[in-house]
Amino acid sequence: MGRREKRIWTGIVYATFIVLVSAFAGFCFGVDYGQKRAEPQVVTEHVTLPPVEVKASGEVIKEVEVIKEVPRELREFESLDELKGWLETDETDKYHIMILLIDPGMSGTFDIGNCCEDYAMRLQNSALDDGYIMSVSTIWGDEYNALFTKKKCPLGEKHALNLTIIGNGVWYIEPQNDEIQFAGYLD
Repeated sequence: MGRREKRIWTGIVYATFIVLVSAFAGFCFGVDYGQKRAEPQVVTEHVTLPPVEVKASGEVIKEVEVIKEVPRELREFESLDELKGWLETDETDKYHIMILLIDPGMSGTFDIGNCCEDYAMRLQNSALDDGYIMSVSTIWGDEYNALFTKKKCPLGEKHALNLTIIGNGVWYIEPQNDEIQFAGYLD
């Protein structure tokens, strides 16, 4: 086996290893992430029922405490200050979510890029966990760059971010740095 063939096989083995490790990590993350999204939003309440008489024994049970799950009441943020305060406590922007892109030409170069939709979905799940309504949306790079100042998006590409409604206003949230920008009014 020549030197060139050895380099090619080493590259193939290395690329296969990276793909398998990435697939395994993606599967593990996806299973965890998917299960979290599939869980119903419920709140556990302790309810005390009134006294009940048991007819067979004639005994009176004074109180019964039961635990029941009820659907979580979701709501919109009441003010921009409430949204800003919540974003300060949320840690989505502290995560580093990346994708490894392998050069198909096997030149040995690799590109690691951010996945904006993963940040947006993580922030949406965090909001749902805390009882808030928040959407994931996409906008074109030129619109994004006109609104946001802390981060720029390539022109001609779409960018995923979050959207929430406060009163009659629609607000965009950049989940990677918590920047908030006004998008418009509902009517």
